Amino acid sequence: MPEPDHYTYDDMPAELRQKIIFRMNDTLDLRDVVWEHIEKKLTREYGRPFLVNGPNPDANVTEFLRKCDAKEAVDVVECFLSEIKSSPLPQPPLPPRPNLPYPPRPISFEANLRHINEIFREHGVGYEFIEESGEEVMAVRIDSKYLHAEVIKKAMKLLYDLNFKGPLDEFDEAIEALDNQDNDKAIIEALKAFESTMKAILQKGGHSFNPKWPATKLIDACIGADIIPTNLGSLSAGIRTVLESGLPTLRNMVAHGTGYDPADIERSYAQFAVNLCGSYIVFLIERYEEKNI
Repeated sequence: MPEPDHYTYDDMPAELRQKIIFRMNDTLDLRDVVWEHIEKKLTREYGRPFLVNGPNPDANVTEFLRKCDAKEAVDVVECFLSEIKSSPLPQPPLPPRPNLPYPPRPISFEANLRHINEIFREHGVGYEFIEESGEEVMAVRIDSKYLHAEVIKKAMKLLYDLNFKGPLDEFDEAIEALDNQDNDKAIIEALKAFESTMKAILQKGGHSFNPKWPATKLIDACIGADIIPTNLGSLSAGIRTVLESGLPTLRNMVAHGTGYDPADIERSYAQFAVNLCGSYIVFLIERYEEKNI
């Protein structure tokens, strides 16, 4: 099935839901405690006494997945992937299998992650599931194929690979806020992630800086450390102009108020902030890696 040119976010076809259920059943034994973990996590998140008033966790989770809205279905997949990432071996309830180790799951976390992302793309549902630090998996909305691959996904992977937990968590917060239409928070968290990335790079390189410095002084420190190269002339000036007068100004408009109602901040501005910060995070980390090869 060819990948579509446009994505949907508020509709999840029944065929896609059934393919997810097939995959979950192929991966999890009926006795696997992961079914119970998924059910408990979702009921607590939604503040419900139960998902579906059925006979057992596996039936309840799959029945809920068939009938819930698209965002809730994404939550189910996030829980499923996070659980099999954190517990690769099932822990079945009694009765135990005496003297026999319980076999590993027939499908690995990595294979499930690839398959789930493939079927979401095939059905034109605009989310991709990405590993976070620790045991979690996060659904990231795909607004543009190119920007998603080269900016959002790449920034998260580089932050994850270098174990830059602070900026990774902040970038996660920005993306989640964007998904939840909390546009002012998305702008604030995006710039925080950018600033935290500069701090992490300066710290790893042994360069002196004040953790309380704003973006402008951190940019100066990165130029001094040759992370942002001075010999690029107009490009360096352009970076400084955009960052010093662009995103910080947007954030200050939101955080401190300049006659702007945060509700008036449209998604396009928030998306711009996340994309721009993601682009500079990728640039900074790639420069850092070049300098430290």
